[in-house]
Amino acid sequence: MRVISRVERELQHAQWKFYDDWVGLLSELANSLFASPEVGTSVRRSTKIALKWQCLGSAIAEAFSAAWWPAIGLPSAAELTELRAEIVALRDELAANRGLEQFVCRYKNQDYITHVSQGVIENVIDNSDH
Repeated sequence: MRVISRVERELQHAQWKFYDDWVGLLSELANSLFASPEVGTSVRRSTKIALKWQCLGSAIAEAFSAAWWPAIGLPSAAELTELRAEIVALRDELAANRGLEQFVCRYKNQDYITHVSQGVIENVIDNSDH
C-alpha cells in the first residue's frame, strides 16, 4: 500500500476544489442562459422552423415515394396485407396437412390396422350375440 504524502494530498484537494468550482461556474452560466427570455424566444422560433422543414420534407418524400413506388414494381400496403394473409392461411394449411400426414404415417402399418379391424369385428360379433 502506497502512503500518500501531505503535499500529494493537498494537491489532490486543490484539484478537486478547482473541479467543483469549474462545474459550479458552468452550472450557474447554463442556468442564467436558459432563464433568459431571449434564449427562450430563439429556441422557440428555431424549433418551429425545424418542424416546418420536417413537415415539408416528409410531404416531398411521401409524394416522391407514391409516384415511384409502383413504377419500380414494389407492392402497395394493401397488396402486402393481402400477401401476409395468404401466408398465414398457407401456414395453417401446411400445419393441418402435417398433422394428417403424421396420423397416416403412424397408422400406416398394415399389421396394426388389421389388428384393430379384427378387434372391431370381434366386438361387433360379441355385441350382436347379446
